[in-house]
Amino acid sequence: KQWYQRRVAITAGILCRSLTGFGIGSSYGVSVVYAQELVPKEKRSFTGMLLNVFWISGGIYECVLAFFVMGLENGWRIQILATVIPCYATLVIIHFLDESPRYLVITGQAEKAREVLVKISEQNGKPMLKGEIVVSQQHCGEYSAVFKSPHTKTSLSVMVLFICNMWTSYGALFMVADMMSYGYCSMSEFFDVIYVTENGCINYTKAEYIFYLCVAVLGIPGYLIGPWSTETIGRLNTFYYSTWGGTVVTILMLICFGSIIIYAELFVMLSFYAIFNSVLWIYTPEYYPTYIRTTAVGLLNGISKLGAAGGVFTTEVLDTVSITYTLYTYIVISLIAALTTLVLDSETKGTVLRDGRIQFVENTQPTYRSIENDDRNQESTVE
Repeated sequence: KQWYQRRVAITAGILCRSLTGFGIGSSYGVSVVYAQELVPKEKRSFTGMLLNVFWISGGIYECVLAFFVMGLENGWRIQILATVIPCYATLVIIHFLDESPRYLVITGQAEKAREVLVKISEQNGKPMLKGEIVVSQQHCGEYSAVFKSPHTKTSLSVMVLFICNMWTSYGALFMVADMMSYGYCSMSEFFDVIYVTENGCINYTKAEYIFYLCVAVLGIPGYLIGPWSTETIGRLNTFYYSTWGGTVVTILMLICFGSIIIYAELFVMLSFYAIFNSVLWIYTPEYYPTYIRTTAVGLLNGISKLGAAGGVFTTEVLDTVSITYTLYTYIVISLIAALTTLVLDSETKGTVLRDGRIQFVENTQPTYRSIENDDRNQESTVE
């Protein structure tokens, strides 16, 4: 009977986690693309920073909530309930949002696109340019188009970067907890995260939640620096120094200079990872044209979960053998990401999203045209 109950519980857990993955996995990617399509090019990095800040805020909320409720009876149920309720705000907020005019144009809904553009111009206090929106309808949502020419090299490179980003981000979170659990370089001096019960079972103390809270807070500087860096020195240069910097710092963590130094290196490492994550989510939607932008972001983000699974698995397995082996793994992954950035050659800083242009015809008002099949950067209908 107990075996059957466990089997049902595990099956239900996997099913529910898969269903929530549809919402969590799609909502973040769609929100990034939606925001990037509506804001002018000089505001895209700042918008990406705001999205990341909300992501971190959610992590901080979860850590604080777990600290207070996980010790209670049915604490995990309270945790889940308190997590789900705020998510329902999305069902209300979404009714106040307009569809992206870029999407409306390429799907043949010219009149709806005009209505949204008029509304945007009124909200901005600027007159709406008059003219005819000429639609060149495109077939959206083809996964194969993401890897077709001229996007093949860039798509493969970005796919590798997404996998490496997830591998290092998810894996490092568990690796650092294990580094303290196993007393690597006296890291448990500040956070005693485990205790052993009379039955010999290892349980985590509430200090673990404080630790995860600290990790979430430590990522904030990186998410603030990332957008500033992308606008100052460009997307590609930010890719270079964040990946190579993360590799160098991870190598230094192999040498035990003391717990204080290790924590300082951890802070720098997490900052580099945060910068890497920021520029990746800014660069990807900027590079692709509208008819495959959401498809590309969703596909690459989905493939990146292989990296998340690999990071957690290798960490949980290798940490039981040696923390050093785990660090070697992350050095290799970081090095792969760093070498992959050298392949990228399309800088997207200061470029407009590839959807259309305004044609000025002599003695007439400007005419809006959608030319999604032209992959050259053109003046945007929204910007």
